[in-house]
Amino acid sequence: MTGRCGLLPGHGRAPGPTWEPTATAIRDEVLREGWDDSASSYTVAYDSPDLDAAVLHIGLSGLLDVTDQRFLDTVRAVERELRVGPTVFRYKYDDGLPAWRAASTSAPPG
Repeated sequence: MTGRCGLLPGHGRAPGPTWEPTATAIRDEVLREGWDDSASSYTVAYDSPDLDAAVLHIGLSGLLDVTDQRFLDTVRAVERELRVGPTVFRYKYDDGLPAWRAASTSAPPG
């Protein structure tokens, strides 16, 4: 679990003896509790159907293989629910910020 998911070695430090079991426990919990059947996706928080584009980090970090069907379904859900043309909104739930603050463009400017 070191490498992409085990960030400590990337910072020049060797993981302590308890790192591997702790990392495994966190990974198992996130993969089990973070999935929402109603959204067919990993979501912003346990027991929440709300999407947040930050869930894409689950594949980008190596926590879940990018070919895993759950990651592919999560990508599809983000595209379906949060993408408008070249813009991907990070989320759509109300957090008190103007909507444009929660968006990023997936296409190069111009």
